[in-house]
This record gives sequence, C-alpha cells and structure tokens, in this order.
Amino acid sequence: MADKRGKGDPPLIPNPTRQAEKRINGIIRFTRRQRRERKWINIHEIAEWYAERSGRFDVAEQDRAYDMLRRDLFFGDFDEDGRPRVRYLNPNLPEETWMTRAFLHRIMRECTDEEIVHLHLSWCWIRRDLFDRWLAKHELPPSPARFLPAEPESSATSPATPRKQANRRRGPKPGTVARYDEADRALFPAMDKLIPQAGSARAAALQLAWDNKLAGRGTKESRAKRLERKYLQHMNSLPLAPTKSH
Repeated sequence: MADKRGKGDPPLIPNPTRQAEKRINGIIRFTRRQRRERKWINIHEIAEWYAERSGRFDVAEQDRAYDMLRRDLFFGDFDEDGRPRVRYLNPNLPEETWMTRAFLHRIMRECTDEEIVHLHLSWCWIRRDLFDRWLAKHELPPSPARFLPAEPESSATSPATPRKQANRRRGPKPGTVARYDEADRALFPAMDKLIPQAGSARAAALQLAWDNKLAGRGTKESRAKRLERKYLQHMNSLPLAPTKSH
C-alpha cells in the first residue's frame, strides 16, 4: 500500500539521486506509514498530546513532557536488554541510528534546551509498547485515541454508499485556503522568533492566533493549524545544509 500524504506533509523529493535525498524520502515515507500504523510514536507528537490534554495547548506542559521524556531516555527507560530502542531519524545524518544514552549525555552538555528539542528529540521515535509502558509509569491514560492505529479501509463499498460518495472530497473547497497565503507568509519571520521561546511551531502559531495576528474567520485553533502547516511546508522546502565529509 502506498503511503498517503497528509495535510502539512512535505512532498517526496522527485527522482532522488543523492543518498541524502533518498534518506529524506525514506524518513517521509516512514512518518506517513506510522501515522497510520502507530507502531512507532514520535516524541514531538507525544509532547504535543501531553500539552493538549486539558483541551487547550499549554506550552509549560509541553516543556514538562520533553523534560520527562529526556530524563527517562537518559536513565534507560526506553532500553531493552541493555540496548537503546529509540529510533533517531535525523535527516542531517548519513544513516539511521538510535538515540543512545551516551549521545544524549553529549548533546545535553553541548546544546541548549531548545536545540536538544528541535535538533534532536523531535526526530526520535519510541516503539509503541515502550510508549505504553511510559504512560503507565507516569500514570497517564492508556492508549490515547490520537495514537491508535487507523482502521483498515474496507475492501468492499456498501451498496447504500456509492463509490463516488465514499470517495467524496472532505474539507474546504480547493482554493479557499490560499486566500490567506500572503498574510500567513508575512508571519513566517514572527514564527522564527517565537519558536525558540514557545517550544514548537504549533505553540508559536497558537500564540499569534491568541494575539489576533492571523487572518481568517475560523477558530483560533484552526487558523493556528493553517499557519503551522504552511510554515512547516516552507521550512521543509528549504535545502538542507551540506554535511561535512570525513
């Protein structure tokens, strides 16, 4: 089954030739597949879920989640038989690796908290059973709905539901979201400044929404999601810095 692209997903690099390009495509495919299968859970998404448990995004709670995850990583809570079991899929690295306690200790000495989160932890993935164990340790609700696997698509369409109706496009009509494209892009510099303080693109976008800086008629949350999606698309379209060869 082909991996489906979701809203805000970066596009695959067409006709990749360099190894770095193939690796980026592999990470994009893995991300799309795990959104459906949920065999691996991204640390950034865990922290985001933790911050939204009250029904409204709380930056302080997101920071707390990252602190909990980083501490548990450091003390080996996600190891198995003495081996690390957190995938580290950083596109700036030449190959897939694991987030080891030694590497985490090094970046904790060399990087700021913001750099640890955005340059390293946000690229980490925890195996589903180890995530469930982490939830139990911290007395958090088991199996949050956000992380449940998507239900498989039915192979047969009900006679009462014609195929065209089953495949009917959902969401806004094509072209309606683009009307705010220019206004959203004008806020990209503000996003660049806010993200180190807010902790994520979502939190920065929400802050701008609550400050009434976002155009549109939807809810503040929906406008923030729109800005976050466009900002991440923009950032993912920028070329990666060349890696040093040894």
